[in-house]
Amino acid sequence: MPRTDTIPSELTDFDQWVAWYEEVEWTKGGETKHRQKVPAQPDGSFASVSDPESHSTYDGILTALNTDSDLSGLGFVFTDDDPFTGVDLDKCRDPETGEIDEWALAVINDLRSYTEVSPSGTGLHVLIKGELPDTWDNRNDGLEIYSRDRYFTVTGETVNLDGEPVDFAAPVAQRQQALEAVHEEHIGTTTSDSPTVDSAGSANLRIDTSGVSGQLTLQETADRLLPKVTLSDNPSTEMTPADKSIRNQALNASNGDVFRALWAGDWRSVPGKSYPSQSEADIALANILAFYTGGDAAQMDRLFRNSGLMRRKWDEVHYRNGCTYGEMTIRHAIAYVDEEYTGTDASQAEVLA
Repeated sequence: MPRTDTIPSELTDFDQWVAWYEEVEWTKGGETKHRQKVPAQPDGSFASVSDPESHSTYDGILTALNTDSDLSGLGFVFTDDDPFTGVDLDKCRDPETGEIDEWALAVINDLRSYTEVSPSGTGLHVLIKGELPDTWDNRNDGLEIYSRDRYFTVTGETVNLDGEPVDFAAPVAQRQQALEAVHEEHIGTTTSDSPTVDSAGSANLRIDTSGVSGQLTLQETADRLLPKVTLSDNPSTEMTPADKSIRNQALNASNGDVFRALWAGDWRSVPGKSYPSQSEADIALANILAFYTGGDAAQMDRLFRNSGLMRRKWDEVHYRNGCTYGEMTIRHAIAYVDEEYTGTDASQAEVLA
């Protein structure tokens, strides 16, 4: 049985609940088939995530769970009629110790909303208020996002931002911008083959996958094609004379007002720009630094650490390949910027932010 005292009432108020069977077995063409976590109605018949008539009230499902021992648990269906989106983090938690992988901890800290442990104990579910656009991919290795036509098992086994069990119902928070940032970092929105700059002026890397064979996720493809960088485990934050010279060149360039705002960390007030979150501002500054440093990763890292955009997230592991957020930001910037400062004309840098 799920724990019911920690499930938010804003979820239970919706009549979008199902029970589920742990496993269903049937025979087709002489072959035995299995399907796990099959949604069910209170009477035990199968439910469909796309058929509202087969969904039930929260109380109706709880009653069924108390009377039908074959039913394994509780589930919430995401539809167009609710404001919720579910983020599924798979195989990120040790069910014995409760230890959570760093990349998953980073995600739940970015989303800061109702988070619970999956029935297996090996994953996490984060529920937020927000919406995933229909045109966006919704999955990558270990992470999936759903806003409709899907159900999440609900256990009520809530955890805090450190991944530790808690005994209260955390709110389902409005986190649209955070959702978009998590999606961009872990899944991405496109795999077309040329770099572009979006309407906000932020660089969006388009990965050419023609040189990669086999079935790879977008993250795996990016990891193979992005330039490798080596950053110190104990990076220096002391700026060298060369660092200060680059900073001054960028400040005095034709787009110096943009660099000045980014350098100060004032990403919400960058002249002529509108970044949806700090993540886009981070890549904008990294692009400018890649231009002026000629793609020197160590120097880019040192300069970024001296900017007002520097935050703890820079050093957190955000990817299953072990890359930190800062390392991947630098790799994307180096891949995107194919020109470097010649010491005479910085006008090329204008497009990079």
